[in-house]
Amino acid sequence: MRSQVELLKDIKERKVDAFEEIYHLYYSKLTIFAQSIVYQQDIAEDIVQDIIYNLWENATKQNISSSVKAYLYTAVRNNCINHLRHLKVVDNYRLKEMEAITISSSYEMIDDEELISKIKNAIEDLPEKCKQTFKMAVIQDMKYKEIAEELDLSINTIKDHIKRAYRIIREQGFDDYLKLLIIFMMK
Repeated sequence: MRSQVELLKDIKERKVDAFEEIYHLYYSKLTIFAQSIVYQQDIAEDIVQDIIYNLWENATKQNISSSVKAYLYTAVRNNCINHLRHLKVVDNYRLKEMEAITISSSYEMIDDEELISKIKNAIEDLPEKCKQTFKMAVIQDMKYKEIAEELDLSINTIKDHIKRAYRIIREQGFDDYLKLLIIFMMK
């Protein structure tokens, strides 16, 4: 077994036996570590293999300041966290997709021009600043900061106007249809 200094030197020189040593010393331990984070054996194995492969591919560029072991464990942990973040993004996308499907199917079930007209009228009856900020936020999909800058108001004032608009619309009996509001307004 090489010392850390020798191992780091041999990695930089891309010596195959150094990488074999790393693989035999750390692969199973790193896989167990990764699995404790991602809870899936195959994903854990893929992450560890990617780390060792990237170490090989970028060996001449690597600047490992601590031990090889510390570098590998940190890289595995970071890649596991990135994997979990990616899963969260995918889950959020799927949730939004399911909401869109639910909304579109609800829209197909509620094809009532009178209801649409009432919702539009409820929005038009809002106090002027509420109506203006609500339309900018919901229909134009503007950020609160953008609305605040355009209207020369504080972000808190914008938030208050939009909360008030939602409250007024709900009070008029459109609570069940509030998610459909965007679709109706786009017509």
